[in-house]
Amino acid sequence: MKSDELASIIEKASELLTPSPEEKRNALEVLNQAVLLLKEAAIKLEFDVSIVPVGSITRDTWLPGKTDLDIFILFKKSFPEEKLGESVISIVEEAFGKYTLRYSAHPYARVKLSGFEIDVVPAYDVENALELRTPVDRSPLHAKFLEERMTPNLARDVRLLKAFVKGMGAYGAEVKVEGFSGYLCELLVLYYGSFLDVIRAAKDWKEPVVIDMAKMVSSTEEATRLFPNPLIVIDPVDPRRNVASALSRTQFYRFKAAAKAFLKSPSEKFFLEREVRQPDEEYVLSLVEKRGTYLAALLFDGLSEAPDTLWTQAKSGARKLHKLLKNNGFPVIHADGFTNESSSVLILIETPSRLISPIEVREGPEVGRPGESEFIKKHLGAENTISGPFICENRWFVLKRRKNNDVKSFIKGIIRTGHGLPKKLFSAKTKEVFECREISKIPDWALKFIYEWLQRKEPFLRELADP
Repeated sequence: MKSDELASIIEKASELLTPSPEEKRNALEVLNQAVLLLKEAAIKLEFDVSIVPVGSITRDTWLPGKTDLDIFILFKKSFPEEKLGESVISIVEEAFGKYTLRYSAHPYARVKLSGFEIDVVPAYDVENALELRTPVDRSPLHAKFLEERMTPNLARDVRLLKAFVKGMGAYGAEVKVEGFSGYLCELLVLYYGSFLDVIRAAKDWKEPVVIDMAKMVSSTEEATRLFPNPLIVIDPVDPRRNVASALSRTQFYRFKAAAKAFLKSPSEKFFLEREVRQPDEEYVLSLVEKRGTYLAALLFDGLSEAPDTLWTQAKSGARKLHKLLKNNGFPVIHADGFTNESSSVLILIETPSRLISPIEVREGPEVGRPGESEFIKKHLGAENTISGPFICENRWFVLKRRKNNDVKSFIKGIIRTGHGLPKKLFSAKTKEVFECREISKIPDWALKFIYEWLQRKEPFLRELADP
């Protein structure tokens, strides 16, 4: 494709991704109103604090349509840390009345004002990373660093990059996504100079990629020693932190492939989110039966945790079950976890079949080598020994009867004992194991996740497949 055609696509996408003057004006008016209300409340309650708006709206790098506003209440370093949460809640209650309590490093508040959601977060007023007392203290430092360097053209390209990773399902550093945070997108554009330069570089990335724009570490070797990640972006305000630490290897390579696909066949569709329709039960059931494998579901209900904690439990639980099954001889095709972000977690396990062989082969030491006597003594005449020990070529072997060769029964045992499960999942009020063919037992919220899981494929395949 000619460069002028590529420029035209970028320009059209940029127009779609630029908030309208009216949307921008409304957002800034609400932000300023919220800051004023918080300042008045802090003065009335006699708190010596600074009220600082942060986030993408202050740098014009936000995407239209969904504007989340962030305001930090900065306390003096001498203020007791244990009082941060209750103090910010007092200020918010005085300023807005109603609020929703949320949790991060400390409790914070989410309020609604004129149709906008605003997070009000407590932090300490620090000058640099050496003074940090809580993880969120970095955010105002990030805002200052970016605001001093961001230009209108760079802001435009940040919006393009955010929309690009959002379109491929990789926007967000939370456990659910394991992708690119907004701050990471901004730093990548600052470092490479433009959206296109980020994409051109990413196409040829070879892990580990090290970006140290503020020259905070002594060498690439030191960076890779400190951070075992495929993409290492040293935080320019805190060298102890990799801004890309949440980015998984899968998302790293998905981005690399998407960059190649875009450069090969540019299109505005790369900047648009895919809409997944809500599937009906019959269609999901047909997909399950078409696979011809065994699909088990574990449903944990009655949980009371923050959304990110539930996602952590879901993903961790899936990984641990995968490992337990594999270590006990059950071949696993795939395992994953999902949540409705309020009270339930669903883990899916796919195996080739429900039953495996009731007999397993266990390998022993070489003939005449250390451990020979112990191996023979352990298995000779044991109740679960089917055959052996015997010699095959130069090594001892024995055939043993498995304790359990039924996937569903094995998983039920884990649910019952809690062995290997994350503690919060084991403490769920109700726990159930069922087959995905029992479609009526699958909660409505999980159908879309299962549908996407069963239909999983990358959105940029056609571009990579075309010659």
